[in-house]
Amino acid sequence: MRFQIIRMILFFCFLLFNQMSVAMNSIIITIVFDNTTLRADCTPEWGFACVIESPAETILFDTGNDGQILLANLKALGFGETRFSKIIISHMHWDHCGGLQKILQLNPDATVYFPASATPAEREKSGAKNYVLVKEAQEVNPHVHTLGEMPGRANEQSLAVITQKGLVVITGCAHPGIVEILKAARTLFPDEKIYLSLGGFHLNQHSDEQVRAIVAEFKSIGVERAAPTHCTGDDAIQIFAQEYDENYVKAGVGLRIEFDVLNK
Repeated sequence: MRFQIIRMILFFCFLLFNQMSVAMNSIIITIVFDNTTLRADCTPEWGFACVIESPAETILFDTGNDGQILLANLKALGFGETRFSKIIISHMHWDHCGGLQKILQLNPDATVYFPASATPAEREKSGAKNYVLVKEAQEVNPHVHTLGEMPGRANEQSLAVITQKGLVVITGCAHPGIVEILKAARTLFPDEKIYLSLGGFHLNQHSDEQVRAIVAEFKSIGVERAAPTHCTGDDAIQIFAQEYDENYVKAGVGLRIEFDVLNK
């Protein structure tokens, strides 16, 4: 009997170790705030935020417009006890940084990566004790890079996440232009293909013809899959869905995509 108990304990330890090993070699991206939701237990609200789990650390990108909704969605998605070492803000519009003060109350030592154009008043209002002002492209950790602050209707930074399948480019609103952001990612990583473009593309004021031209540029750049959401606009999203077909990814709160880590 004792032998059987010991064997069961060893077996469960093996399973736990195996799960930890898989997690440590994975990058997982989960949308936690968006104006659409894929899950009934999460609240949709205008804005965007996603969690990036990597072997190095867990990062929050943007915070949506409401801290209470963000915290509730995080809890529903299994991040209720998660502490973020870094929080990256794409730009200083309310629907991307409105939840920052609330999330910093639970993560007071987190380093906040602000775009360099964030004003002292905006930084002070957030309550951030530790922060980095991002002007140029730089490494956040070995798996995540910011593309640097790019000019637009709002100056904005986007992310390139390095995975075994290629780059995942994550945008908050893409105010500098989604195509320009993708080209910047290709310039920074000329040897990596873009596997997925995910986030707000800010095409809600574009005509169908303009959107189709942008989709054509996506394909010319070599973007394999597209997950447009937030400010992209419903009509534009439908065009991406039609043009990308099986390579279109329906986005919203609860979308969870896992990638193997790129080993070099």
